Amino acid sequence: MKLASHELNLNRGLLFIGSGSAPEDELVASFSGKPAVASLRQLLVRVRAQNGMTRVALWLENGPQRADSVFRGQLDLGGELRFFDFDGMFMMTHRVGSPGLTDVVVGVDGAGAVSRIDVVLSPGSQTHALTAVGPGLLPMSADGPLSPPSELAMLLADHDAAALRLASAIKVLVVNQMPDYTDRLVVEWLRWLRPGLQPSDIGYLEALIASRSTIMPAADVDDKATELARELLASFNV
Repeated sequence: MKLASHELNLNRGLLFIGSGSAPEDELVASFSGKPAVASLRQLLVRVRAQNGMTRVALWLENGPQRADSVFRGQLDLGGELRFFDFDGMFMMTHRVGSPGLTDVVVGVDGAGAVSRIDVVLSPGSQTHALTAVGPGLLPMSADGPLSPPSELAMLLADHDAAALRLASAIKVLVVNQMPDYTDRLVVEWLRWLRPGLQPSDIGYLEALIASRSTIMPAADVDDKATELARELLASFNV
């Protein structure tokens, strides 16, 4: 489950993840030339500096399995997880339960000048592909196959690979005959692709998805879901 996300502009390209409110001197001293280093309480990750925003996402239990993992272990978080930079320009704090050691996995989109970081707390012990997409696409850490509502939430947690995510979400709705309110979840996801949607637009899209998914034949669900996803995205010029 996705708990939060932040987009950060890091002047020095150094992001601290963990507990405490200031960088640990020993951690900084041991960082030279490495993509990441860790102590008992903090992880220091090298990200891109000034060339673009770095996106950091926080997940609980179920989260993306990225090819590059810069940390897999335990951090003493003291009940709170913080993201902060070297210069003290910002600090984001999240309560994460009771004080003590917490299992943490940190995945990135390429060690070095990182642009995306996924921090998964108490991650699942296995890797599961989402059932609505092809094998090897959008793999997730979990202790077992996700329920349809959880899979839908994971699909709608980000906006990269928009066509794949949207078609897969529609497939989840159809195959599992999910309640009508779940159509609204898909529409709310669409709002971030087209800012400024009016209430009438939202109602129209919700009714369109509901009507088309209701009559979608199970035998052709992959093709029909992809067709509807492309139609919706094309109407948004995406």
